[in-house]
Amino acid sequence: MRESWPRWITGSVAKSMVAVAESLGLPVLVDGAGERTDAFMQAVRRVEIRITGPYVNRLSHEYWRADADVSVLITQRSGGNRSVYDIQTHAGAFQTVMSEPIAVYNYGSEVGDYVAGQPSSLVHLGCLVPKREIAVRVVNQGQVHLIDRVEQVEINGKYRMEVEAS
Repeated sequence: MRESWPRWITGSVAKSMVAVAESLGLPVLVDGAGERTDAFMQAVRRVEIRITGPYVNRLSHEYWRADADVSVLITQRSGGNRSVYDIQTHAGAFQTVMSEPIAVYNYGSEVGDYVAGQPSSLVHLGCLVPKREIAVRVVNQGQVHLIDRVEQVEINGKYRMEVEAS
């Protein structure tokens, strides 16, 4: 089962973050699971999601701790018909969701993973909880390129989950 945790954690976080991007009407790419197409790269606004981890430690015989980092990068081309605060509004939507626990389910496409339409195959592993001592941060990068007028904001969260498993 533990060999599935990276896939399940990545799939669960990706599903949660993609839902936020889609609710905002933004094109989204999960790093390692999608392609940077020309249409994606030329979008006025776009979102890239990177999940790092899990970092897994055995606490005792049947207890495990898994930590993961989540980074959301929002890129916006300058100019056009937009408010100067659009990118901050989008960052706030992600920060709000990232400040709450993220449920981890057996999402993936391998044997033992959830099969759409078969609710009995859905397994809840636990919840990634934002680390209390580290805030979910919004880092305003500002304009990152002199010629291409592109602005970026990054939202970062660090999470922990404890699991009882043999």
